[in-house]
Amino acid sequence: MRAIFTFMICVNIIYVANAQWILQNSGTTNSLNNVSFTDLDNGTAVGRYGTIIRTTDGGTTWISQTSGTSNWLTDVCFTNVNIGTVVGEGGIILRTTNGGTIWDLQPSATTDWLIGVFFFDENNGTVVGEWGKILRTTDGGTTWNLQSSGMTNHLCGVSFADVNNGIVVGGSGTILSTTDGGTTWTSQTSGTTNWLNGVSFINNNIGTAVGWDGTILKTTNGGITFIEDNEIAIVANFILMQNYPNPFNPITTIKYEIPKSGFVSLMVYDVLGNEIATLINEEKPAGDYEVNFSATSLSTGIYFYRLQTGSYSMIKKMTLIK
Repeated sequence: MRAIFTFMICVNIIYVANAQWILQNSGTTNSLNNVSFTDLDNGTAVGRYGTIIRTTDGGTTWISQTSGTSNWLTDVCFTNVNIGTVVGEGGIILRTTNGGTIWDLQPSATTDWLIGVFFFDENNGTVVGEWGKILRTTDGGTTWNLQSSGMTNHLCGVSFADVNNGIVVGGSGTILSTTDGGTTWTSQTSGTTNWLNGVSFINNNIGTAVGWDGTILKTTNGGITFIEDNEIAIVANFILMQNYPNPFNPITTIKYEIPKSGFVSLMVYDVLGNEIATLINEEKPAGDYEVNFSATSLSTGIYFYRLQTGSYSMIKKMTLIK
């Protein structure tokens, strides 16, 4: 199919100063998935096709680094200005001890997509990924040991308050906790079936998890109970929501809302802007809708879906993992 428009993704990086967001030139058009700063000046961002870029001046300049891979990189965590770890597609784990001048491949013993990484210090780290994958290191990644999560849901975010106490979140509202460095993981009740993408704990008790459809969960007792910050859904504007689950394999659901009747199109595109599928292309009355998208015939990668109605248009990204 012909490309009907071109995506320009993450050409710029934005940072905030004095309540303003300022565009920065990343030097790449590759999609950037995550970023880690250790101080005001030193930060690293990672993205598709093995992209790693580094700044030492607060983002005034970003310099490309050699990752040694073309795999999509999903997350990055630095514990100090020199020591950092990157994870991504195909079970890849990369480690640097010199600020990214050299990135070394570490043995993960898996080809599953690794989605999240967290290091409490330079030696103790945890990686999570698809199909309930959890990996743990206590020697800076020289060896990675598989831990049993007890589930097959995709796991996306991880945070540790100390070496032993940590939380993992993922698909279908999954929240797992450990008090022994991951030797055992215990399921917690999140109160939601929404996909949870990220989590952050500032100590053993206080933490926040975020996810699909604007979900924010807060706990003050280490996850014994979570309180959801519910948002009242009022169809006052055109809204295109994040697909669920995301990442997905092979079926995902896309929700959207329109405040008045009109002609609606919902299309799926690949990273080159080629139209992959037409999900909606018809008149619709005002209301909220959902549609399922099956990617059985597509390969692993990043795709985009675009809602168009009248003068309104919005694009969101989704990840297919097989």
